[in-house]
Amino acid sequence: MARNLGDLWYDVTPERSRVHSFHFRFMEQQDGTIHIEILSQPPYPSGRATDGHATHRYGLGTSGYPFICYDPMPTNVGQAKSIAAGWASRTVFYQRKGYWAN
Repeated sequence: MARNLGDLWYDVTPERSRVHSFHFRFMEQQDGTIHIEILSQPPYPSGRATDGHATHRYGLGTSGYPFICYDPMPTNVGQAKSIAAGWASRTVFYQRKGYWAN
């Protein structure tokens, strides 16, 4: 059974434009890794691929939400927060530009 380690709201404001808000939940798995569930995020624009590969998301997690695809999966909340923030920033970049920033 997964254990809830808390939530994070994270805002991305590229080039001082509008705010893009994300809401994440950190779920510790039985093996000690943490799934970063995506509870809410800005929608993808029309014409952008939304599949898991293009958006770096796995299917539904234990709570029914997609979670961030990352390897290796984090093992503490500090790592999870950093990964969530990076994923949110890259997601906004992808939504705006059409490709994933490294």
